[in-house]
Amino acid sequence: MSTTAVRFTLTTLSTLTVALGVYVVPTTHPHVDAQPLSTCEYEDGNTDGMPCNWTDPDTGTAYLVDSSNYR
Repeated sequence: MSTTAVRFTLTTLSTLTVALGVYVVPTTHPHVDAQPLSTCEYEDGNTDGMPCNWTDPDTGTAYLVDSSNYR
């Protein structure tokens, strides 16, 4: 297969992939069954090792904590 044919084939496949992606993306629906994160027991997370939200009591700023210290 010549270099030109390979380039043409790759270009065609790339174009088709992008074109198909445009039609596939709008048909996907978000999952509404996702549960909200719990509030952290401690500043560094939950003892069950699950991610949680920590709110700084001094500033009121919320942080996502991965609870990796408890895994």
